[in-house]
Amino acid sequence: MDFTGQQRALKCLLGVLFIAVASIYTTVSLASSYMPQPRAVVGSVYARSLILGENGEPIFAQFDSQGNVVDVIGEAVGELAGARVMSAAEYRAHADAYTSFMDQHRDGQARGAVPMSRAAYEAASFSTFHDNQAVNKPALRWPGTRSVLTRGPLTLATPDTNPVLLESPIDLTNLAILEPSTQSVLLDVNGRVLRQSDYTLGYRSSYFVQGPEQPDECTIDVAYEPGGDNRVIGRRRGEDALCGPVPGAEISMWSAYGEVQTVTDTDGQFRLNYMRSGCPGFDIEFTYIVFQKIFYSHFHPRAQAPRFHYQQRDIYDHCLGSHVKALAGGLVGIGVYLHVEGIIAGRGTCA
Repeated sequence: MDFTGQQRALKCLLGVLFIAVASIYTTVSLASSYMPQPRAVVGSVYARSLILGENGEPIFAQFDSQGNVVDVIGEAVGELAGARVMSAAEYRAHADAYTSFMDQHRDGQARGAVPMSRAAYEAASFSTFHDNQAVNKPALRWPGTRSVLTRGPLTLATPDTNPVLLESPIDLTNLAILEPSTQSVLLDVNGRVLRQSDYTLGYRSSYFVQGPEQPDECTIDVAYEPGGDNRVIGRRRGEDALCGPVPGAEISMWSAYGEVQTVTDTDGQFRLNYMRSGCPGFDIEFTYIVFQKIFYSHFHPRAQAPRFHYQQRDIYDHCLGSHVKALAGGLVGIGVYLHVEGIIAGRGTCA
């Protein structure tokens, strides 16, 4: 008598990348229990991905220490277009660097110094104080500079005197006083504080969106409520779609009959077929390790080969070999065997 057995899902999180696997019990005959049995591992590889708003831009939100959404701020359009997040500690450090420099050099090189926005500096011209010669204005060093502290007119002595005393990624012309409880700030495109937060600021992202069809993008139209953004396990088959499927990931596993391999498809899904050893006449649990490998590369002048990131998941294959003698192959015994094997199959957990 042939049967299609039970399926169990094993899901564990490692970083932002996730591999979910399930062991499938395929066509097996009780009479051939001592023979190698065909099995399959099915699963998916996916990552957290941004949720985009109606205008195709990411959505700012506040997050607690567990990564759960506390409050949604809005899509990065209008006043939030080009906005960026900075920790409160970093903002305070830049503000302190500016005030400390002014305090130390107020009667020296910072005498008459003026803070300017990046745009104002790039449009400005400078000249020496005694003979009105044009000063060679250098380009700013950092793309992230939002404002500069420039020398006062009386300290520009020669055409080669650098008018820039300090570059900063925040708006020095409009410094904000942060509350003691502030943990992060949201800055506009000019480095001005738009919002202070007692939480962590960032973009909304998720592993899952409403399915079952796989969307081209994870948009607000198919996203779940913000409270579900941090769900990484418990994928609901037929309801959830993957927000960040990872195609082309190598999947491999060693069984008693050698290594088997496959790769994930464009939807991040895979099926890995293998042969399990026959049941030896007593109950035993086989443990297999499924490996996932993703190749990646980044610029390195001495790099000779791409790097790879891997994860591993344990799967368990239960063999009830004792049924051959205990149940003698009767129809009632066979029914009990199938029911018990299905129960055991559902007890697996990630290692």
